Amino acid sequence: MKRFAMAKRCSGCVTLWLTSITGLSLPLLWMDMVNRGPGNLIKTVSATQTSRLDTCMIPSHSALVTYTLPRLATLYHTYLSSEQIPCKQGVRLGRTRSGGWDVCIDEEFRLADPCVVYSFGVGKDFSFSEEMTRTFGCFVYAFDPGVKRTGRRQLQRLIFTPEGINNFTGYSRQRRTRMSTLKEIRRHFGHCDKTVDVITMDIAPTELAVIPHALQHGDLHSVKQFNLRLGNPAHVLKETTENYISRLNVLRDLCFVGFRSWIINENNKCLFHSDVLHKHVIGCHEVSFLNLRYI
Repeated sequence: MKRFAMAKRCSGCVTLWLTSITGLSLPLLWMDMVNRGPGNLIKTVSATQTSRLDTCMIPSHSALVTYTLPRLATLYHTYLSSEQIPCKQGVRLGRTRSGGWDVCIDEEFRLADPCVVYSFGVGKDFSFSEEMTRTFGCFVYAFDPGVKRTGRRQLQRLIFTPEGINNFTGYSRQRRTRMSTLKEIRRHFGHCDKTVDVITMDIAPTELAVIPHALQHGDLHSVKQFNLRLGNPAHVLKETTENYISRLNVLRDLCFVGFRSWIINENNKCLFHSDVLHKHVIGCHEVSFLNLRYI
């Protein structure tokens, strides 16, 4: 098993390095990408050669609550130990470590103008958002309630909002800013009836509240790719029954509506000794899902 600062678990995703051309306008950058086309990107094959749909099944919540803590821990780490579906062409956009994301560009998931991307929890790292805009001509909507001013020159198709996503819409006294549900965000930007090509989410530990709400209201059904960071160095997995069940519920429900992992990265900054399993395990994972509805 490979581990880096953000370790790739498969060879199916290569880093896409782009040369920045100072002064070149966005339309010209996009035109250059169209002229080159996806065929000129390095093609790679996912470590998972065939779909493993049977491995995605996690028991119901009523069953999970009967499990012992060691059994929950084993199930969780086993589930995240291998991908479920192949991607023939994957690229890493943005930073190679935390901040960047993997995107599948197989024919079914090809990104083309005017693709739509939502990126939640960007912090001050806009490397992924900027490369998605410059490379594929996507409209990227970036969000982070902790960043009031980016200090960066905004690109024409990169829209930053200093607000957060949650399972409610309204003012958050804790974060001292407005929060919105995914449904409200899609409605605000006119995307209720449109396909969202990619969503990235780095909002630990709020994803455990956001995702169930979004799934309950059908807000992820028309999303082609969903990239999720489960935990980060500031929110490493806590080995409690409640935490394991919450994460397993999210993974099961994502699978139930059609999302399958094609690459899983492990953050070795979250490596810790498990008192439950009596060995070292990873407490943070970056999981990239593809939606079977589009295959």
